[in-house]
Amino acid sequence: MRVRSMMQTQIITATPEMSLAEVQRLMRDNHIRHIPVVSGTGYQRLVGMITDRDIHEAAPSPATTLTRGEIAYQMNTIAVKTCMTRAVVDIGPEAEMVQAARLLVQRRIGCLPVVDHGTLVGVVTEMDCLRAFLETARDTEREEHSARRASQRRPDLYADVPGIHHSHLGERLSPPLAERMSPQGTDTPHSTFTN
Repeated sequence: MRVRSMMQTQIITATPEMSLAEVQRLMRDNHIRHIPVVSGTGYQRLVGMITDRDIHEAAPSPATTLTRGEIAYQMNTIAVKTCMTRAVVDIGPEAEMVQAARLLVQRRIGCLPVVDHGTLVGVVTEMDCLRAFLETARDTEREEHSARRASQRRPDLYADVPGIHHSHLGERLSPPLAERMSPQGTDTPHSTFTN
């Protein structure tokens, strides 16, 4: 199964100049934890990735003496580019979903941007990998079920042939039939003539 068939193409993105407060709102409103950071003409070139963890680490500590207004001001003035991940692990749309799952596990990340010839075309998350696994499992179950039904409907081709061991689908002959077919045990056909 290819990444192209499972990736999400309706992508929420951020720009390097956006504030952490804006990105935080995007994450909250769209129920997501990862946002690709894009730049360039048409904002399609991937330049980074920002996660809810990055925002949490950049935000003032809960033990701060800052007021709510001061915290809000700070979050509105910190740009995404100051805390985004720049060395982004990505994947191509023609890669297999198993490769995407392997990368997510090995790198301990929750989202992979899908990049085609330098352009961001989608994202794949751990949930997409789980969906791919379930679809593959469902397809396998269907194939096995179809094969079982086909074998139950198929008549036993050797049912009327004497001396065939049906459990081996006719691969072995019974001893009496084997003897009759061997050169030593070949019966000479005889005819009865009546005058």
